[in-house]
Amino acid sequence: MVEFNGFTFAVETVHGALSEHAFPDPQPPNTKTAYLETPPPDQPQAFKIRITPTHPLKFNKTVGWLFNLRLDGVSNAWWYQVSSDIRPDGFVFEGIHISTLDRSQAVCKEMLFCALETVEGGETEDTTVDYDNLGTISLDFVELAAYRPLAAQNTPLSNERGFVNGPVSEKKTKGTSSSHSTTTGEVLGKPEQAKFTGTTKGPTFTLHYLYRSRGALQSLGIIPTPITEDQPIQRQPKQEQRNAPNELRADARIKMEGRGQVIDLTSIKDEPPAKEDVKKEGPASVIDLTGVKEEVKTSSRAVVAMMVDLTREESVEPV
Repeated sequence: MVEFNGFTFAVETVHGALSEHAFPDPQPPNTKTAYLETPPPDQPQAFKIRITPTHPLKFNKTVGWLFNLRLDGVSNAWWYQVSSDIRPDGFVFEGIHISTLDRSQAVCKEMLFCALETVEGGETEDTTVDYDNLGTISLDFVELAAYRPLAAQNTPLSNERGFVNGPVSEKKTKGTSSSHSTTTGEVLGKPEQAKFTGTTKGPTFTLHYLYRSRGALQSLGIIPTPITEDQPIQRQPKQEQRNAPNELRADARIKMEGRGQVIDLTSIKDEPPAKEDVKKEGPASVIDLTGVKEEVKTSSRAVVAMMVDLTREESVEPV
């Protein structure tokens, strides 16, 4: 529901009120705009519009209000009145009143959403489409200064401008994400005349509903697009672990000459020293210190016992 200037508005189907979404851009004075999500295609497309005072009207301070409806630029044949003796608690636009050919009466017709059919340039299109108002439900209301019963319909009623009746230009609808238009369905009553006439005061307030399909609203970024199983989930790359220089040294191989012995100190790290496996197999014995960390504490006795000469030239080869 949308609250605006003392009234609450809702567009409803047989399944309840349709979802509304905030319009992000600034609006002109006395104007409010909201996005409206059309029903899924497998549900009934007929709708009505409920208007109620947000708080009970104080008719000792106001005579009342007048309301009118426009669908894609097509105006209701007359304004609806809310006053102390006529619809004081609000009303429902069950349909839109379309004037008869002689414009002396109007008949109420069911209101429907209809998916747009688009064509590219050069193809046949409906040339009567009001592209400025396509995809828009507008509700105008103004304060009533005075009113009186209407004895006869002297002023011709607003004539039907015409709803979309065929394909529309794809080029002319680009940028609006228009997905639907409105049209009329069944006749809801007999032709009738307007019953009251009145004068107004103050500004006219306008509420615009920009009605779009769920897919169109997602493409506009109005509602989020759900992630499906078919869509890859973007994961943040893992941050590389950065070790301090004294935690991990580059692999080095220290070659030590002396009676054919080699001590391999590959991947020296700052961790407790691993256990040493010392194998004595004759003159060409090998001391395996793989995994030995930075703080290598080599016993001088072991070196002497193994007759390892560390006083000779040694070379360090960074990898």
